[in-house]
Amino acid sequence: MLVKICGIKTNEAADAVVEGNGDFLGMIFVKGRKRYLDPGLAEGISSKHKSIKKVGVFLDEDLERVNTIADFTCIDYVQLHGHESAEYASKIGLPVIKAFRWHDDFDVEAINKYPCEIVLIESFNKKTNGGTGEVFNWHEAAKEIKMIKKPVLIAGGITEDNIFELKELFPDDNIGVDVSSSLEINNCKSPEKIRSFLKKSKGI
Repeated sequence: MLVKICGIKTNEAADAVVEGNGDFLGMIFVKGRKRYLDPGLAEGISSKHKSIKKVGVFLDEDLERVNTIADFTCIDYVQLHGHESAEYASKIGLPVIKAFRWHDDFDVEAINKYPCEIVLIESFNKKTNGGTGEVFNWHEAAKEIKMIKKPVLIAGGITEDNIFELKELFPDDNIGVDVSSSLEINNCKSPEKIRSFLKKSKGI
């Protein structure tokens, strides 16, 4: 199972992701979000953790700024978490992870056509994009998710308590998870929680 741990802000948390054989380490570059990470600090984390794929998360950001930060911080993927068009995504200088929301207008055909390497699916929330900790109906969405022709990361409310249910529903190695809030104590990533989650999700 692919596992992305998002909202990393410290080297200690990043160490735990690497040691637990996580696949992706996510850093948020959306100003105003509680997990925002200054690009200067992100560059330090990236330079120390070269063995893991680093993901920078952006939300309806100026294209030039995205590419500038991506280059400076030495990330491997750009995650687009807003309303970015296919044309916009095609101008990103790195592989793209695109977030979509499970909702009435969920369109598998459009998702398959979007120029991205990986698809992220999360719950729909009118007030915000991402970071809600809300679980969407995996069973209801399963049929359409399995029709997506790219690797998929499922996000929102994933914990040690429900990861086995998700693994049973999506046994395909190309379907994984994006986890953040359940691995925190007082809004800070807990290395112990990260290691424990990775042990269960990876079956190590």
